[in-house]
Amino acid sequence: MELHRTAGRVSVWRRTHEAFSDKCVLPTFKSGRLAVMVWGYICGNGVGTLHIYSESVTGEYYRHILQSEIPITNLLNGLPAQTSFVQNNAPA
Repeated sequence: MELHRTAGRVSVWRRTHEAFSDKCVLPTFKSGRLAVMVWGYICGNGVGTLHIYSESVTGEYYRHILQSEIPITNLLNGLPAQTSFVQNNAPA
């Protein structure tokens, strides 16, 4: 969600003597955004636990999440250990 008209760059055309005129300068706004990743699991037998991660997620860290969470969720839902994992219709 953005509070101002644009989330990108703003171009201002000004004359040399207007460099810092109020009509040519916009105040900055620091949103203090927080990025989070939410991981969940849905299968035909039920759902897994929902986890919220505040760390920056790299490919290596995401593989760690999958390797640690999928076996637990399979066990909770009575699925065999050799269950296929498919993410967004793309087998892992």
